[in-house]
Amino acid sequence: MTTIKLEEHEWQAIKADLEKRYPKSVMLVRTKMKSELGFTVREHRGWIKDPNYDPQYAFGSEYDSKIYKVSIHLDFYSEGAATMFRLKYL
Repeated sequence: MTTIKLEEHEWQAIKADLEKRYPKSVMLVRTKMKSELGFTVREHRGWIKDPNYDPQYAFGSEYDSKIYKVSIHLDFYSEGAATMFRLKYL
């Protein structure tokens, strides 16, 4: 299984294109997405260390040095589907 990691804004653009090409049920039903598109979507949300953190501007919170990050993981079930996706969208 191949996984492609995308930023949230990249996924939104790709998702908009897919929604134009396929019926809504493909994007809503996981098994249909897998059979039609060859992948399923996982969304990860969490706090990560901020690379631009400056302690000079800290407020004393445990989240001062962190930023909230959303990433999208597309799990492909065949290498061919992953390759075609890369060629078309990346």
